[in-house]
Amino acid sequence: MYRKITIILIYLLIYSSYNCRKSTEAKPTESCFTQKNFDLVYKFVENQNIKTKSKFFKYGDTKVYLGNDKIITLEKGNNYSKIHRKKGIFSLSMYKTKNIEMKEEANRLFCDLVTKANK
Repeated sequence: MYRKITIILIYLLIYSSYNCRKSTEAKPTESCFTQKNFDLVYKFVENQNIKTKSKFFKYGDTKVYLGNDKIITLEKGNNYSKIHRKKGIFSLSMYKTKNIEMKEEANRLFCDLVTKANK
């Protein structure tokens, strides 16, 4: 009886380990993050906030907040990502798979804002 349970637990451990590795090894999206682009997006969002007299810029279903001159915070529902001028884009999720998804989403949004700011 214990032997069967042990075998099942080992199987589940190996299976879950394989699935986690497989899902986190997805190819990352192309990043358009540079310090120059960060400054461009920061200034664009800052100008939009001045125009709308708001504390954040609403882009689709994401709120874009400006911190000091080195941080942009993205809020989508209860998920937060940060864009740091020197460190780049990162997510504040506790779960690795969610973290990767959020970072890719933040990267796409940042690239969209770069395009929008260049117009």
